[in-house]
Amino acid sequence: MLKLENMEGKARGPWVLGTAALALALLTGLAVVAGMRLRETEKEVLALKKAGEILEAHTQGLRAEMDEKERASAEVRSALSDMARAKRSVYEAGLSLQEEKRLLEKQLEIMTTYLEVDEEAGKIHLMRGDQKLMSFPFSPPLRAYGDEKTRPAPLCRVISRERYAYTERGKAETTGSGLKWDPPQIGEGRRGSPLGEYVLFTDGPLVLHAPSSDAALHGSYPHVCAGLTQYSARRLYESVFIGNKLSIKKAPGRPGRTGPKAGK
Repeated sequence: MLKLENMEGKARGPWVLGTAALALALLTGLAVVAGMRLRETEKEVLALKKAGEILEAHTQGLRAEMDEKERASAEVRSALSDMARAKRSVYEAGLSLQEEKRLLEKQLEIMTTYLEVDEEAGKIHLMRGDQKLMSFPFSPPLRAYGDEKTRPAPLCRVISRERYAYTERGKAETTGSGLKWDPPQIGEGRRGSPLGEYVLFTDGPLVLHAPSSDAALHGSYPHVCAGLTQYSARRLYESVFIGNKLSIKKAPGRPGRTGPKAGK
Protein backbone atom coordinates (compact mmCIF):
# COMPACT_ATOMS: atom_id res chain seq x y z
CA MET A 1 0.00 0.00 0.00
CA LEU A 2 2.80 2.29 0.83
CA LYS A 3 4.38 1.64 -2.51
CA LEU A 4 1.16 2.29 -4.32
CA GLU A 5 0.77 5.62 -2.56
CA ASN A 6 4.30 6.57 -3.39
CA MET A 7 3.72 5.72 -7.01
CA GLU A 8 0.56 7.78 -7.06
CA GLY A 9 2.38 10.70 -5.44
CA LYS A 10 5.13 10.40 -7.98
CA ALA A 11 2.61 10.30 -10.81
CA ARG A 12 0.58 13.31 -9.46
CA GLY A 13 3.58 15.60 -9.09
CA PRO A 14 4.29 16.11 -12.76
CA TRP A 15 0.63 16.56 -13.52
CA VAL A 16 0.28 19.25 -10.90
CA LEU A 17 3.38 20.92 -12.19
CA GLY A 18 2.08 20.76 -15.74
CA THR A 19 -1.24 22.11 -14.69
CA ALA A 20 0.42 24.90 -12.78
CA ALA A 21 2.68 25.67 -15.72
CA LEU A 22 -0.29 25.66 -18.04
CA ALA A 23 -2.25 27.95 -15.70
CA LEU A 24 0.78 30.25 -15.43
CA ALA A 25 1.07 30.32 -19.19
CA LEU A 26 -2.62 31.09 -19.52
CA LEU A 27 -2.37 33.79 -16.93
CA THR A 28 0.69 35.21 -18.65
CA GLY A 29 -1.13 35.16 -21.97
CA LEU A 30 -4.16 36.78 -20.43
CA ALA A 31 -1.92 39.41 -18.85
CA VAL A 32 -0.27 40.07 -22.21
CA VAL A 33 -3.65 40.23 -23.95
CA ALA A 34 -5.00 42.46 -21.18
CA GLY A 35 -1.95 44.70 -21.48
CA MET A 36 -2.39 44.92 -25.21
CA ARG A 37 -6.10 45.66 -24.76
CA LEU A 38 -5.22 48.25 -22.13
CA ARG A 39 -2.73 49.93 -24.44
CA GLU A 40 -5.24 49.91 -27.27
CA THR A 41 -7.87 51.34 -24.91
CA GLU A 42 -5.44 54.03 -23.79
CA LYS A 43 -4.73 54.85 -27.42
CA GLU A 44 -8.47 55.01 -28.12
CA VAL A 45 -8.94 57.21 -25.05
CA LEU A 46 -6.14 59.50 -26.23
CA ALA A 47 -7.67 59.59 -29.71
CA LEU A 48 -11.07 60.36 -28.20
CA LYS A 49 -9.52 63.12 -26.07
CA LYS A 50 -7.87 64.62 -29.14
CA ALA A 51 -11.12 64.31 -31.09
CA GLY A 52 -12.94 65.92 -28.16
CA GLU A 53 -10.44 68.77 -28.09
CA ILE A 54 -10.80 69.24 -31.83
CA LEU A 55 -14.59 69.08 -31.50
CA GLU A 56 -14.50 71.58 -28.64
CA ALA A 57 -12.33 73.94 -30.67
CA HIS A 58 -14.66 73.52 -33.63
CA THR A 59 -17.66 74.11 -31.36
CA GLN A 60 -16.10 77.27 -29.98
CA GLY A 61 -15.43 78.43 -33.53
CA LEU A 62 -19.02 77.71 -34.50
CA ARG A 63 -20.25 79.49 -31.36
CA ALA A 64 -18.09 82.53 -32.15
CA GLU A 65 -19.34 82.47 -35.74
CA MET A 66 -22.93 82.20 -34.51
CA ASP A 67 -22.40 85.14 -32.15
CA GLU A 68 -20.90 87.14 -35.00
CA LYS A 69 -23.86 86.29 -37.23
CA GLU A 70 -26.27 87.26 -34.46
CA ARG A 71 -24.51 90.61 -34.10
CA ALA A 72 -24.57 91.08 -37.87
CA SER A 73 -28.27 90.15 -37.91
CA ALA A 74 -29.00 92.64 -35.13
CA GLU A 75 -27.12 95.33 -37.05
CA VAL A 76 -29.08 94.49 -40.21
CA ARG A 77 -32.38 94.62 -38.29
CA SER A 78 -31.38 97.95 -36.78
CA ALA A 79 -30.37 99.25 -40.21
CA LEU A 80 -33.66 98.04 -41.70
CA SER A 81 -35.58 99.69 -38.86
CA ASP A 82 -33.66 102.94 -39.42
CA MET A 83 -34.33 102.66 -43.15
CA ALA A 84 -38.04 102.09 -42.51
CA ARG A 85 -38.14 105.13 -40.23
CA ALA A 86 -36.25 107.14 -42.83
CA LYS A 87 -38.67 106.02 -45.55
CA ARG A 88 -41.59 106.90 -43.30
CA SER A 89 -40.09 110.33 -42.62
CA VAL A 90 -39.55 110.87 -46.36
CA TYR A 91 -43.11 109.72 -47.08
CA GLU A 92 -44.56 111.99 -44.40
CA ALA A 93 -42.41 114.86 -45.65
CA GLY A 94 -43.67 114.18 -49.17
CA LEU A 95 -47.28 114.19 -47.96
CA SER A 96 -46.63 117.42 -46.07
CA LEU A 97 -45.08 118.99 -49.16
CA GLN A 98 -48.00 117.82 -51.30
CA GLU A 99 -50.46 119.27 -48.80
CA GLU A 100 -48.50 122.51 -48.70
CA LYS A 101 -48.42 122.55 -52.49
CA ARG A 102 -52.19 122.05 -52.64
CA LEU A 103 -52.69 124.85 -50.12
CA LEU A 104 -50.40 127.16 -52.09
CA GLU A 105 -52.18 126.26 -55.33
CA LYS A 106 -55.50 126.92 -53.62
CA GLN A 107 -54.25 130.25 -52.32
CA LEU A 108 -52.96 131.12 -55.78
CA GLU A 109 -56.32 130.14 -57.22
CA ILE A 110 -58.08 132.35 -54.68
CA MET A 111 -55.71 135.23 -55.33
CA THR A 112 -56.03 135.05 -59.11
CA THR A 113 -59.80 134.41 -59.25
CA TYR A 114 -62.12 137.40 -59.43
CA LEU A 115 -65.50 138.44 -60.80
CA GLU A 116 -66.13 140.90 -63.59
CA VAL A 117 -69.60 142.42 -63.84
CA ASP A 118 -70.15 143.51 -67.44
CA GLU A 119 -73.31 145.64 -67.47
CA GLU A 120 -73.16 146.20 -71.22
CA ALA A 121 -73.10 142.46 -71.98
CA GLY A 122 -75.40 141.62 -69.07
CA LYS A 123 -73.03 138.94 -67.78
CA ILE A 124 -70.92 138.24 -64.73
CA HIS A 125 -67.65 136.59 -65.73
CA LEU A 126 -65.68 134.33 -63.42
CA MET A 127 -62.10 135.28 -64.27
CA ARG A 128 -58.68 133.84 -63.53
CA GLY A 129 -56.08 136.25 -64.74
CA ASP A 130 -57.17 137.27 -68.23
CA GLN A 131 -59.06 134.03 -68.86
CA LYS A 132 -62.84 133.75 -68.58
CA LEU A 133 -63.69 130.52 -66.80
CA MET A 134 -67.48 130.88 -66.77
CA SER A 135 -70.06 133.52 -67.59
CA PHE A 136 -73.45 133.95 -65.94
CA PRO A 137 -76.21 136.16 -67.34
CA PHE A 138 -78.04 138.73 -65.20
CA SER A 139 -80.65 141.43 -65.76
CA PRO A 140 -78.75 144.69 -66.41
CA PRO A 141 -78.32 147.28 -65.18
CA LEU A 142 -77.51 146.97 -61.48
CA ARG A 143 -80.54 148.19 -59.51
CA ALA A 144 -80.71 149.78 -56.08
CA TYR A 145 -83.42 148.75 -53.60
CA GLY A 146 -84.59 149.95 -50.21
CA ASP A 147 -83.51 153.60 -50.48
CA GLU A 148 -79.92 152.56 -51.15
CA LYS A 149 -78.12 155.74 -52.23
CA THR A 150 -74.56 154.43 -52.52
CA ARG A 151 -73.44 153.17 -55.90
CA PRO A 152 -71.08 150.18 -56.00
CA ALA A 153 -67.43 151.07 -56.42
CA PRO A 154 -65.73 149.94 -59.64
CA LEU A 155 -63.65 147.55 -57.56
CA CYS A 156 -64.91 145.81 -54.42
CA ARG A 157 -64.33 142.53 -52.62
CA VAL A 158 -66.43 139.54 -51.52
CA ILE A 159 -66.52 139.57 -47.73
CA SER A 160 -69.08 136.84 -46.96
CA ARG A 161 -70.65 133.73 -48.49
CA GLU A 162 -73.92 132.59 -46.93
CA ARG A 163 -76.31 129.86 -48.01
CA TYR A 164 -79.09 131.85 -46.37
CA ALA A 165 -78.60 135.39 -45.11
CA TYR A 166 -80.27 137.43 -42.40
CA THR A 167 -81.29 140.96 -43.28
CA GLU A 168 -79.68 142.33 -40.13
CA ARG A 169 -75.91 142.54 -40.45
CA GLY A 170 -73.43 142.86 -37.65
CA LYS A 171 -71.37 146.03 -37.38
CA ALA A 172 -67.73 146.29 -36.32
CA GLU A 173 -66.26 149.64 -35.35
CA THR A 174 -62.77 150.46 -34.09
CA THR A 175 -62.85 152.80 -31.10
CA GLY A 176 -60.25 154.16 -28.70
CA SER A 177 -60.85 151.31 -26.28
CA GLY A 178 -60.72 148.62 -28.94
CA LEU A 179 -63.14 146.94 -31.32
CA LYS A 180 -66.86 147.52 -30.91
CA TRP A 181 -69.01 144.74 -32.29
CA ASP A 182 -72.79 144.99 -32.63
CA PRO A 183 -74.15 141.53 -33.45
CA PRO A 184 -77.10 141.19 -35.83
CA GLN A 185 -80.54 141.31 -34.27
CA ILE A 186 -82.26 138.23 -35.58
CA GLY A 187 -86.04 138.45 -35.72
CA GLU A 188 -88.67 135.75 -35.95
CA GLY A 189 -89.13 136.00 -39.70
CA ARG A 190 -88.17 133.22 -42.12
CA ARG A 191 -84.43 132.98 -42.78
CA GLY A 192 -83.12 134.54 -45.95
CA SER A 193 -86.54 135.59 -47.31
CA PRO A 194 -85.39 139.08 -48.48
CA LEU A 195 -82.32 137.77 -50.34
CA GLY A 196 -83.19 134.20 -51.17
CA GLU A 197 -80.31 131.71 -51.29
CA TYR A 198 -76.61 131.61 -52.28
CA VAL A 199 -75.84 135.11 -51.05
CA LEU A 200 -72.50 136.84 -51.73
CA PHE A 201 -71.95 140.05 -49.76
CA THR A 202 -69.36 142.58 -50.90
CA ASP A 203 -67.71 145.41 -48.96
CA GLY A 204 -70.05 147.79 -50.79
CA PRO A 205 -73.81 147.85 -51.35
CA LEU A 206 -73.73 145.19 -54.07
CA VAL A 207 -75.17 141.81 -53.04
CA LEU A 208 -75.32 138.84 -55.41
CA HIS A 209 -78.07 136.36 -54.61
CA ALA A 210 -80.74 134.08 -56.04
CA PRO A 211 -84.26 135.37 -56.66
CA SER A 212 -86.24 136.06 -53.50
CA SER A 213 -89.65 134.54 -52.94
CA ASP A 214 -90.86 137.69 -51.16
CA ALA A 215 -90.65 140.71 -53.49
CA ALA A 216 -91.80 143.16 -50.79
CA LEU A 217 -89.10 142.12 -48.35
CA HIS A 218 -86.53 142.07 -51.13
CA GLY A 219 -87.43 145.60 -52.19
CA SER A 220 -87.26 146.93 -48.62
CA TYR A 221 -83.74 145.67 -47.95
CA PRO A 222 -81.14 148.38 -48.82
CA HIS A 223 -78.75 146.93 -51.37
CA VAL A 224 -77.78 146.92 -55.02
CA CYS A 225 -78.94 143.82 -56.85
CA ALA A 226 -77.87 142.17 -60.11
CA GLY A 227 -80.98 140.06 -60.68
CA LEU A 228 -79.33 136.64 -60.97
CA THR A 229 -81.13 133.41 -61.74
CA GLN A 230 -81.15 130.56 -59.22
CA TYR A 231 -78.65 128.57 -61.29
CA SER A 232 -76.25 131.49 -61.78
CA ALA A 233 -76.36 132.43 -58.08
CA ARG A 234 -75.64 128.84 -57.04
CA ARG A 235 -72.72 128.43 -59.46
CA LEU A 236 -71.22 131.75 -58.39
CA TYR A 237 -71.65 130.78 -54.73
CA GLU A 238 -69.81 127.50 -55.36
CA SER A 239 -67.01 129.11 -57.39
CA VAL A 240 -66.18 132.28 -55.43
CA PHE A 241 -64.04 132.54 -52.29
CA ILE A 242 -64.17 135.10 -49.53
CA GLY A 243 -61.66 137.79 -50.40
CA ASN A 244 -62.07 137.54 -54.18
CA LYS A 245 -62.20 140.88 -55.98
CA LEU A 246 -65.18 142.04 -58.00
CA SER A 247 -64.75 144.48 -60.89
CA ILE A 248 -67.70 146.39 -62.33
CA LYS A 249 -67.67 147.53 -65.97
CA LYS A 250 -70.52 150.00 -66.33
CA ALA A 251 -72.39 150.32 -69.59
CA PRO A 252 -71.56 153.61 -71.36
CA GLY A 253 -74.32 156.20 -71.06
CA ARG A 254 -76.55 153.82 -69.15
CA PRO A 255 -76.96 154.90 -65.53
CA GLY A 256 -78.35 152.42 -63.08
CA ARG A 257 -82.05 152.60 -62.30
CA THR A 258 -83.49 152.49 -58.83
CA GLY A 259 -85.79 149.64 -57.96
CA PRO A 260 -89.14 149.96 -56.20
CA LYS A 261 -88.97 151.43 -52.74
CA ALA A 262 -90.40 149.82 -49.69
CA GLY A 263 -94.06 150.48 -49.18
CA LYS A 264 -94.80 151.12 -52.87
